[in-house]
Amino acid sequence: MATSPIAQFPGFSGTLLDSDQLRAHPCLKSLQIMVNDAFREGNHDRFPTLDAVSATLGTHGRCIVIFRDTDVDRINPVATAMIKYYNPAVGVDPIGVIHANGRIESEHGYDSEPADLLSITQWEPAAVAILQDDPSLRKLGLAVYCVDQLEIDLLKRLEEARKNPSAVSGAQSRSHTSASSAKVQKLTLWIRAKQHLAPYWERRGYKLVHTKMYPKGIWGSQAELKIVTLKRDMLSSIE
Repeated sequence: MATSPIAQFPGFSGTLLDSDQLRAHPCLKSLQIMVNDAFREGNHDRFPTLDAVSATLGTHGRCIVIFRDTDVDRINPVATAMIKYYNPAVGVDPIGVIHANGRIESEHGYDSEPADLLSITQWEPAAVAILQDDPSLRKLGLAVYCVDQLEIDLLKRLEEARKNPSAVSGAQSRSHTSASSAKVQKLTLWIRAKQHLAPYWERRGYKLVHTKMYPKGIWGSQAELKIVTLKRDMLSSIE
């Protein structure tokens, strides 16, 4: 779980983690707090528990975490993002429980993913956040950098999986072979966000798919909440 210096951001280093590595990392609690602060809606937490943080990644997801170099123990992250499997059939509808008093409990659902990495063509950058109480971090481009690095890492992992079919067996091997037979594989990246963030993602190549209004109380909101879904296609080439 070593960190690497970031050339374009002197004084910062980053690391890529899978769910097991994130679960064991000393930054986990601080990362949970940072993301919850960034996504705050009333009393609702984006990640209500520590387990929810790492579980979001599933088997094939990854998390990038950025630290200042002065944080030698790598405990206090300043930026993060995740990429995980996305099931378009689920959409943005939250999993909710309506209590007798009308209060709505809801949270982002975890989409159970296919076992074979190469069979996944739908991905979602999620939990993109920077430390809210440090103005010096704003407009540096750390959030965009995090998402870019996750995309680069995903393409590398897909390429490695194609080159090592012996690591896959049975039904997975058949789907692996099918995915490997194409010269180019189309991937779709999905973003689910509050409506005011749509222009931010549109400037980065995402196209608006739809907007949906949710009633007060969803995800802890104090008023009606507009959620947008955007997507961007990208190609994964086979050498």
